Amino acid sequence: NITAYVITSISYVLDSAAIGDYLDFKVDYYQAIDNDLKTWSNISGYQALLLDSSKDYKVYRVTKIKQSSSGKHLAMVVSGEGLKELKSSFDFAWVAALSGMEVDIYFHGSAAKLLEEGYKEYFRANKDAVKSNERKKYTKDEYETHKQKLSELENRGATFYVSPPSKSHHKVKESRVKFLNIEFIEYPSFLKKTEGADIKKNLKIWD
Repeated sequence: NITAYVITSISYVLDSAAIGDYLDFKVDYYQAIDNDLKTWSNISGYQALLLDSSKDYKVYRVTKIKQSSSGKHLAMVVSGEGLKELKSSFDFAWVAALSGMEVDIYFHGSAAKLLEEGYKEYFRANKDAVKSNERKKYTKDEYETHKQKLSELENRGATFYVSPPSKSHHKVKESRVKFLNIEFIEYPSFLKKTEGADIKKNLKIWD
């Protein structure tokens, strides 16, 4: 993953740097890197500026503006089933993990199905507007991207939690859940475990 390589390389160089120190670097053009760098810099103590770009490359300056967020804790809830709707949440958690943060994610509602092998999203798109094979390809590509992000999160120590009622209602089979860092606990228990988190995203009480 290009962004992961870039961020880990920047962190390695600037982690022990003084406030105000910066690093200029050039990377091959990659559409997603702008959003990933912006999200990462917002939570990790850096400022990322685009200095130059072309169809082939981009040049950035990353400046250290405060101490690293390493050692901090992110607690997040994801509850939507739509793959596009979940992208920003997983991107946020991913860059938090790259920054050295402890990451806990609670899967509520139909989002719990994403942890199963072979998950498929039911598209809400108009069948006349998008060809069936294009919808299927998009679903598969988005699904594989999210699965890769979740695997990387787990490899970096993230823990996943699943709501037991959601597991039951959406027929999530534990035998089809391949992640190891996973717990099935009620939402109040998750709130208790993560009450000291530095960043809380999408935490709320459901009726």
